[in-house]
Amino acid sequence: MNHDYRYLNIEYLYEYLDDNNASLKELINIFIPSIKKDWSLLVVAIENKDFDKIKAHAHKLKSSYRYMGVFSVGDTMEKIDKLAEGKDNINLIKILSIEALQIHEEIIEEVSDFLNNNP
Repeated sequence: MNHDYRYLNIEYLYEYLDDNNASLKELINIFIPSIKKDWSLLVVAIENKDFDKIKAHAHKLKSSYRYMGVFSVGDTMEKIDKLAEGKDNINLIKILSIEALQIHEEIIEEVSDFLNNNP
């Protein structure tokens, strides 16, 4: 089974879920609304320069992306988490979040493609 996506690591997920397609779809259907909500909350926290909330939302996003095998965005969320902990460098936090959000949008496209092509 070969799924060539730039960010979404389907093989990693299948290995984690013992090749269970139904479980993978269920996981993805939980991931999408959760991650969208968390992104909305992170963006508001960044706009408000609320470092405690930035840290909390980045930490949650980090875990979600890593759980889905999207380690690059998970790593970026970890950087944002650490910057927010230091309550410093809101400009770097904004830059990192913009870069991660662009990747996030591609991930959502990849997830949608997977769901549409694997009934």
